[in-house]
Amino acid sequence: MQNLLNDILSSNKKIAIAITGGGTEIIGELLRHGGASNTIVEAVVPYAQSSFDNYTKGKPDKYCSLDAARDLAMAAFNRLVKFNVGNQSQLIGLGATSSLAKNNERAGREHHAFVAVQTEEFTRVYDIDLSISRTREEEESYVAYQILTILATACESAEKYNGKYEETIGDKNFLEIVTGKSKAISLLKKNENLENRIIFSGSFNPMHEQHINIAKFVSDLKNQKIDLEICVHNVDKPSLNYHSFNERKKSILQNCDEWTGDIFFTALPTFLEKSCYFKNATFIVGWDTFIRILDPKYADLNKVYEAFKENNSRFLVFHRITDGINSNSLTCNFPKEIMERTEIIDSLPASDLSSRFLRNK
Repeated sequence: MQNLLNDILSSNKKIAIAITGGGTEIIGELLRHGGASNTIVEAVVPYAQSSFDNYTKGKPDKYCSLDAARDLAMAAFNRLVKFNVGNQSQLIGLGATSSLAKNNERAGREHHAFVAVQTEEFTRVYDIDLSISRTREEEESYVAYQILTILATACESAEKYNGKYEETIGDKNFLEIVTGKSKAISLLKKNENLENRIIFSGSFNPMHEQHINIAKFVSDLKNQKIDLEICVHNVDKPSLNYHSFNERKKSILQNCDEWTGDIFFTALPTFLEKSCYFKNATFIVGWDTFIRILDPKYADLNKVYEAFKENNSRFLVFHRITDGINSNSLTCNFPKEIMERTEIIDSLPASDLSSRFLRNK
């Protein structure tokens, strides 16, 4: 173990760690050495689900999973970028989430541990084998050692982790969005003029039938191509990593059709920012998104209304069915500053189809 620790702490890397569920003893091992702060920038334990959600800025489908580990690693990497502690090649975000043995657990309960590493080059995730029966204490130590070995591997130690992993190599243009050096990238590059576009913003995880129905409907209604916009740093969802970027891109490209204009991945988390980037644009939104536009926790509403007016932003709002309630049955008194720029579409039937439902299914 000491050789691994020495390799990590002398690697000239800048590391942020987020571990939950098990294996946290490795944090103490890393920090008990003098000078560790030269390498370990931050080590956190977002143990409660609310803490996890706050750290990653979103709620995963499953807290102990490959995706949850990737979310933690990307959140850690983003914090290193924010702290500006070194050049991009030095940064390593590590995330680990575990479900280990516990007292009085139900028969057949499976134990899991997932570790992810995020660098400028790759998103890498490991599924730790916990099939051998161990006590809780033994599992804690075993997982901690695996995390240590995986981190040492990322630090280019001679002693490397020899287990299997999944790796997604990074896209340099996408990295520009992640690190804030660019506001947007265009996948199809059909039209460099960013004005007078119809923008359909969403996470599209995955893109589904109702997304396509809405896009086709508006394209026919306005006789114009529809652009899709996916924000890398969503306000209410974890930031995209290289794996999730590829998955979104694949899902969208499979569903492109004659209605498709361009596909943008952006660093524009609020509609205030989208409005300033895409001038004279019409934004397609669902009812739930429209409500969030008017939530002051995301931006000062006076600034929002001023930007919408100055940039001539307009909105097409589509109803949704949420928890069995169709939004067309709701009565809301929206401010005139937004309603004079908004058309609520009633002619396309609302749907309860959601990306989360499809993922869980």
